[in-house]
Amino acid sequence: AAAGRRSRRDASRQKAVASSSGQEGMVARLTARTTVLIKFEGKHVRIPNATVFKATIINESREPNRRFDFRIGIDPACDIDVARGLIVKTLEDFDALLNDPGPMAVIDELGDWAVILWVAAWVDQRNTDITKAKSESLRLIKQALDTAGIRMPNPTYTIQSAEGAPHP
Repeated sequence: AAAGRRSRRDASRQKAVASSSGQEGMVARLTARTTVLIKFEGKHVRIPNATVFKATIINESREPNRRFDFRIGIDPACDIDVARGLIVKTLEDFDALLNDPGPMAVIDELGDWAVILWVAAWVDQRNTDITKAKSESLRLIKQALDTAGIRMPNPTYTIQSAEGAPHP
């Protein structure tokens, strides 16, 4: 029983970034009755420990390395392998990201007007803000794709008239 309490306490230590019961934020205070989280937009959330003890707790800051990911669409007429290679190379050159594990870009979906790539990279969150690293990664990828002439998709619709003749 003591080991169970100790692991629950470790997962909820102050300053940890955690999520529980649908709430996510930094653990601000632990009392005998409640756990207080400060949400990222600055709101204080008081969760009764009876709820916390029954809920799954995800500790986002326990491990130093953390992955972020996003999806990005490219025009289906573009060379997918060239786009994937360019994205990975761009992220490998970004010093804020880890090279082990390295970044990756894989085909996630073939959409109606886009090839959707799933992109992932890792940071050491002890010295890199994951939100800023993700934002800068997106900016760098957009810039690299634009420079290489790899277009982002433009939704295209075909409208058919009552007579059946398509109108672009």
